[in-house]
Amino acid sequence: MNNVIVRDDARCDGCGACVRNCPQLVYEQAKPKTTPAIATPERCFGCLACEEDCPHGALRVHRLPRDMTRDTVPAPGTGLDGERTYDLVVVGAGPAGLGAAIRARMLGLSVAVIERLPSPARSHHPDGGLLFIPPDAYRSTDGPDGLHLDDIDLAFPKELVRERLHDFMFMGPRGQSTRARDRDWKGFPLVSKDAFVECLAHRALERGAVIAYNTRATGLERKDGGPVTGIETDAGLTLRGRVTISAEGVTGRLAAKAGVPLNERPVCWAFAAEADLPPLAKPTDEAGFFVDAADPDKRLPAGVGYWSSGPTVTHVAWGPMQKGKARVLARPVSELLVELAAKDPRVHARLGEPLTVDPDSIDGCRVFGRRMPGTSVGDGLIAAGDAFTTCGMMTNVVALRSGDLAAQVAAEALQRNDVSTASLRAYDARVRKIQMIKGMGWMHNLLLQAPFELRADKLNQLYDKLGTLRLGKMMGGGVAEVILFYLRNTFFLMRRKDLRPYLVP
Repeated sequence: MNNVIVRDDARCDGCGACVRNCPQLVYEQAKPKTTPAIATPERCFGCLACEEDCPHGALRVHRLPRDMTRDTVPAPGTGLDGERTYDLVVVGAGPAGLGAAIRARMLGLSVAVIERLPSPARSHHPDGGLLFIPPDAYRSTDGPDGLHLDDIDLAFPKELVRERLHDFMFMGPRGQSTRARDRDWKGFPLVSKDAFVECLAHRALERGAVIAYNTRATGLERKDGGPVTGIETDAGLTLRGRVTISAEGVTGRLAAKAGVPLNERPVCWAFAAEADLPPLAKPTDEAGFFVDAADPDKRLPAGVGYWSSGPTVTHVAWGPMQKGKARVLARPVSELLVELAAKDPRVHARLGEPLTVDPDSIDGCRVFGRRMPGTSVGDGLIAAGDAFTTCGMMTNVVALRSGDLAAQVAAEALQRNDVSTASLRAYDARVRKIQMIKGMGWMHNLLLQAPFELRADKLNQLYDKLGTLRLGKMMGGGVAEVILFYLRNTFFLMRRKDLRPYLVP
């Protein structure tokens, strides 16, 4: 992949955070307190862990599109007006941030967006192109000319959709799976996440939003402890706005600095290595996640993987779940993905053949798991998208909708000239009405936190019961599936003391 690591050696004090936290073992440190060597930059898959965790801001990782070089990266702050106060400042140009920008312009608000990536053509996450479209998020029209989201008047070209899949499931350590195909479920489109984000960026720009790429938020401006009034950037200017929408991704760091209690109930950190492969000879028309219990004998932590198989592309991904940020594996995560794709019996059972992964083609990201926070607003700030969800698994259309709702609530607050926490609280109520978000809140703990913490035998018993869950319908917006699952398994769940902590959001 086209990842470029840039370091300001004058800022590096040899603390070794990059060495401890890189899942690909890119950095090596000969002695404590010495500047680490960037020993194997070709292994970097752009998870941004080193950049995020460097306490001195000495590192920058550019996730470049294939046709971009470091020399063509735009200067930080390009297009921003540091003398102006925008109605809305958005941090992050993923689906949530761009959804906020598009809706805000529809409502007549002035909008400035900053994004630390250098281009809209390559997003933070390599996979995640699932377009579950819950009916309570958007009314949609899927016609011969492409996909249209009616409520926000967004059209996506037909070629954006790679394929349509019809099964979605979770698999346990022994290959136990949630229920597969339902005749009354239409399935979901699969797109290129990068192409989806780029399309949204074009729409936001067409409607008059300003987007500055290669621009990092470094801090907050607040006066006398009041609402957030501006975002300090590495462009040397403070971007001022009447309301800030933090759509910065899974860490939720900026919102937490503003006092929004997003990360009070942390669960785990995870890395994911991902590969796009050619279609199988017999595609299985499905996608899903699989979880592993920790294996002390092999010194492997619990892990989570993903696969999809359609007529045009095959995806496979895997990464460890761990308590802290520092890596826990003695080998690069990409090596383990290559082995898993070739040897894991669950992958073979579902897909019918082993997968061959080219190590040089692997992309990656980092994920932070948390319990759903009680609120996602503070004075002058709303957290949208993955910034407030359980583990960055909010799918693209729902993320878009969360930013859309954040812009609507911000516009209403600006009309009242009141951007206090109480005035913005309507966002919490509205975004949590989306049934997919309700379903994530109730099922995340059983599907992802339990595998991280339970022994293998206990986890297998749980996944034996999860076979009654129709996950595809739940992801498509059917919180009724969650209710049915709990009703069917009340006795089993309630008599298990080890499972009770996972039964509440």
